Amino acid sequence: MFSRTLIPEPGKIDLEEMGLNERQIEALRLMVNEGKGFTNKEYREHFGVSNWTCVEDMKLLEKHGFVIVEGKGKSTVYRASESPHESKKKLTEKLMIGANGEGNNL
Repeated sequence: MFSRTLIPEPGKIDLEEMGLNERQIEALRLMVNEGKGFTNKEYREHFGVSNWTCVEDMKLLEKHGFVIVEGKGKSTVYRASESPHESKKKLTEKLMIGANGEGNNL
């Protein structure tokens, strides 16, 4: 049985189809659902990745408009973006982020 629908619901985004991996999806879930912001160090420690991997992950999330970068250098914090016209609730619904972690249609 397939866990993903062949035709996504209107207004929903399939993050895997956008090229995001499970780690990036989980980071985005934490940022949106739990309001988590990551410094480079926190991201590296949480996911056990290198500095380069952290920077590349955040570049991709920023490129797609999911993440905003606050600060510079060691004080840089990555947070879920929210356009002025999109509330956190709407962003969460759009990304289909569930607390149970089922599926990767975020």
